This record gives sequence, C-alpha cells and structure tokens, in this order.
Amino acid sequence: MKKPTYLKNVIVALIVLLSICSYAQTYKPFTVRENLDVRGSMLVIGNNILGKDNLPFNDLTKDNQDISMQYIDIDGDASTFSSSSADLLL
Repeated sequence: MKKPTYLKNVIVALIVLLSICSYAQTYKPFTVRENLDVRGSMLVIGNNILGKDNLPFNDLTKDNQDISMQYIDIDGDASTFSSSSADLLL
C-alpha cells in the first residue's frame, strides 16, 4: 500500500496559483482621458528628450512601442548626448 504524498499536490497547486497571477497585465491602447472646454485661449508647450529623430512625428497609427526611440541632440556638440529645445511664440 502506498503512503499518501501531499508534496506533489502542493507543488501542482502552487504552479496553478502562480500562473493565474502571470496574466495580470493587458495591453491598453492610448485613449482620450478627458475632454475639456476652455473659455478663452489655451497654449500648451512640451519638451522631450527622447524621440524618433529631431523632426516632428505626427503618425497616429503607431504607438511608442513601435518606434525606436533615441536621445534628441539638436546642438551638434559631441560632448553632450541629449539636448532639446522648445519655442513658444506668442
């Protein structure tokens, strides 16, 4: 007659429980968070240190994970690896 071994059942139960937790993250595409109505005028300016290149990128069919990001270096100085600027014209 065999002795009951619970170790095998405990290991199988742990594997099943740990595999359930591994599916916690899901991909969610970018969406509009909030739509605001502003009285008067509103001006937004931004400055990035990572981008595709030094040119504006307005392709709405791609997400950030689809683009090979690199540091933006606009000054052409070899001693710096990241330089960017933003201009605000009023």
